Amino acid sequence: MVNRFDLKQALPREFTDDAIQELHKHSRFKLTDASSIQISVEDRNRFQRSADMANAYGGDFLDQFQREVRMSKGRRTRTFIETRLAEMKGSSRGLSRD
Repeated sequence: MVNRFDLKQALPREFTDDAIQELHKHSRFKLTDASSIQISVEDRNRFQRSADMANAYGGDFLDQFQREVRMSKGRRTRTFIETRLAEMKGSSRGLSRD
């Protein structure tokens, strides 16, 4: 976000970490009663930039979150299948010895 919107220059801050901290001070995230996420970003100088940053938070970070959820679900599914396969192999070995 800092690089994408040139916030070191806009705020102005010399270091990226300082720009990130300043961005965090002006960004708000709220889970509404309807289970939606409300994102707001304050920018005293440019209304459009604040709207673009809020949209970037929503688009970029929600996409990343959804990818991570899908990956972790896939990982859990793979682990479950691998465990079941190992159990089935163990069971079939026991049956073949009888």
